[in-house]
Amino acid sequence: MAINSSVLDEYKEVMGDDWGEFVADLIDTFLSNGPRLITDMRQAYSDNDLEVLERSAHSLKSNGKTFGATQLADVAFELEQMAGMGELQDPEDKINFADSLFQIVKSELEELRGTL
Repeated sequence: MAINSSVLDEYKEVMGDDWGEFVADLIDTFLSNGPRLITDMRQAYSDNDLEVLERSAHSLKSNGKTFGATQLADVAFELEQMAGMGELQDPEDKINFADSLFQIVKSELEELRGTL
């Protein structure tokens, strides 16, 4: 699994009966923002805009951590760090990998969303 169900269990523990609605809202936000963040990273790399690349990668990292999508968060963190230091090493490959991971996470979250 690309998402860590124990993270979702923590929401359930904290939110109680309202956890399903809360998680559904988080999923909806992630699913709508994720593609834009990937697109923004691609465009920022193309434009050599390290600030936008860093910010978009940071947002994707944070969104991934929300669901325990650690592999996605880790790749986004690498991109964030590279952009912050101005040392872009194969960022296009990392962006493509982040996109692939996002698609897997998206699929799992859509499935989960259908059960809430």
